[in-house]
Amino acid sequence: LPQTTFPLLAMANDMWVIPTATPMPMAGGAAAPGYADDSKRNGYGVVAPNAMVSPTLAGNLVGGQDGQDGQDEQQRGPRAMRARALQGAVEVSLASQWARLNKELTLLVRSRMNTVAERQDQTRCLLKLRELVQKLGPEWEVRPFGSSANGLGTRGSDLDVTCYRRDTSEEDGYLEIQKIRTVLVPMLKAESDFQLLEAIWSARVPIVKLKYADRIEVDLSCHNIKALVNTHLMKAYADMHPAVSRLVMAVKLWAKEEKVTGARDGNLSSYAITLMVLYFLQVHPHLRMPCLPTYAFSYDGADPELKFIHWECSMDLMSLFALFFQFYVVDFEWGAEVVSVRYGQRGYA
Repeated sequence: LPQTTFPLLAMANDMWVIPTATPMPMAGGAAAPGYADDSKRNGYGVVAPNAMVSPTLAGNLVGGQDGQDGQDEQQRGPRAMRARALQGAVEVSLASQWARLNKELTLLVRSRMNTVAERQDQTRCLLKLRELVQKLGPEWEVRPFGSSANGLGTRGSDLDVTCYRRDTSEEDGYLEIQKIRTVLVPMLKAESDFQLLEAIWSARVPIVKLKYADRIEVDLSCHNIKALVNTHLMKAYADMHPAVSRLVMAVKLWAKEEKVTGARDGNLSSYAITLMVLYFLQVHPHLRMPCLPTYAFSYDGADPELKFIHWECSMDLMSLFALFFQFYVVDFEWGAEVVSVRYGQRGYA
């Protein structure tokens, strides 16, 4: 990713400058239509690209130590005029740069979405798997879960699917896993479209790793019903507003580029990053995305009543992206605060 795509914070004269969509409350509760000298402390003292430059910064740039010499504006004369001219120039420059960054980030996210060809391959793969699984019995099913099914996936993502028999208890799940191992896996080996890469039967949730049509990597899990419930929950959030999926994808791309994602390497998983984004959208005082009740979801889908829950977001992607990092760098209380999408409010361990 181009380094210019992710310049989240600009340091100017010991002052953090972070543009956002609307004037936000400063320390003490006042609304400040400008860049906040104490934004590192109050968390949300940031405004839009049409914001004003602080008098301190303008004064320092045109001359003087602190921008205040004890005289009123009429007495300062030419110096005050230079400060106003500089402020106008900075406003135009910031607005232009912010618009460019937002455009770059939006185009980047769009370019990393699943292609039509990928979605078609995934559909054909699922149809083939269902055809094979039906040979185990009419009560057997195969369903996708994870990013390939919840609308939060990026190009080249694996296809996660689970194979299960309806109305089977967890106690009986072991017997069904054995049937998959002894009946389904041999059928997959005999299919030319599938290549068996690895089978991990000792895992808490056994997984068979496949490759379909030499293009798509498939993780076939056994009786992973809970993953279906989580998938429907994540999809409901993604469907709430396009800003949700775009921000999730932007943060995932950043994490991948910075090599800070991947549970195998001791980093946060892609799912954990998704939860962090959703939690941020829920608790940020200027976003307040609704918290969906988890009891409204099952492996069959979501309660139809949820379609009446709406949320509007007027911030552009770059503003959301910057605020996400500001929240977790400045405001989130690491070591004490808990990310909980289930509760949708700030809480502590």
